Amino acid sequence: MSKKRWFHFAGELLLGDGGIVMALVKIPSYTVLTPLPGTVLYEEMKDKLITSEYRLFDFLHAVIPTRLPLKEFYRELARLWAQTYNSGNLTKSGVGCYARCMLAQPSNLVKMIRFYRGIQRLFNGDAYLTGQGYGR
Repeated sequence: MSKKRWFHFAGELLLGDGGIVMALVKIPSYTVLTPLPGTVLYEEMKDKLITSEYRLFDFLHAVIPTRLPLKEFYRELARLWAQTYNSGNLTKSGVGCYARCMLAQPSNLVKMIRFYRGIQRLFNGDAYLTGQGYGR
């Protein structure tokens, strides 16, 4: 019996007789397993929750125990984001997107700066810890 694997991505699939032969992911996204209230997973994991602050149930913060200490977990998560979004291809395509947005409507500059600053926080492991009440 084969395992079912559920995933979502923005990209292209090359299908063969045996299923997916190759997946070209253009814009990867990473999330932290988050049992949301009202789901089966939440019911299974509610006794293991390490926080009850619903603002942290955002798919970016650990709300159940991690195998790594939290600081190391977030450092690795930030490294993953940084390695992906600091790569040459994504940077070039991102610059092109920003240029098109600016030409379309110059007032987008403030929004784009805020978006860029938000993305930069993904690259900082300590930013996740601050959100969970560490380092205040």
